Amino acid sequence: MQLPSSNPESITALFKQVLDDRKKSPSDKASDEITTSVMHFLTIIKQNQEHNHVLAKSNVTEIGDFVLQILQRIIKESGGMTPELANPLTISIALWIAENHGEISMLEPVVDALSRMANQTQEHSELAALSRIASEIIDACEISIKNDLDNANPGRPWRVLNINHGIMATRSHNPDIMEEAFQSLIKRLPQDAPGFFKEGMSEMDRLGYPEHVREVMQRYNDQWNKPKTLH
Repeated sequence: MQLPSSNPESITALFKQVLDDRKKSPSDKASDEITTSVMHFLTIIKQNQEHNHVLAKSNVTEIGDFVLQILQRIIKESGGMTPELANPLTISIALWIAENHGEISMLEPVVDALSRMANQTQEHSELAALSRIASEIIDACEISIKNDLDNANPGRPWRVLNINHGIMATRSHNPDIMEEAFQSLIKRLPQDAPGFFKEGMSEMDRLGYPEHVREVMQRYNDQWNKPKTLH
């Protein structure tokens, strides 16, 4: 699996594959505008790296959001971009925003891409890396998303991202990563914590997780799902 990276060279290599594929299709004005926008973005991120990340936070946010929109347009129009290319590229742009102190506002495609990548692997090291990426993305979300005021929809990207962060951490079998993800979940979605840990314990039994993983999940489940007693 090709893991996402905020490195401009990595993003450039992925985007060049996209542009090469687009050259095989008939060109039009809209297509040429997309290509120009992508090449401009690649120039910006290269220069930003060369000049020690001088872009202002607001500029990073605006540029990143625009490029995520461009990428989603390419994905929808082409219909032929493979998940092996679309998923890491989407997440890589989100990481570039996060690691350059911008804010992520276009969250849904990022969450979807991260979910698909996690579902494609059983490798503990890859799941650990994806969990760390999820943590960076969570921290970089714009404040209106973090406030989670419109929380009636259980499928909202913010909730899915935080729940999946906990799941990826659990599947990594790494207690330290589990601790980090569980603490984040408790902070971000306290109302979901009891259900998450209860479901987690049922998964321990169903899938036969090793004892060191079970111990972490058991501790959190005991903390959040203690039976009520009369005094």
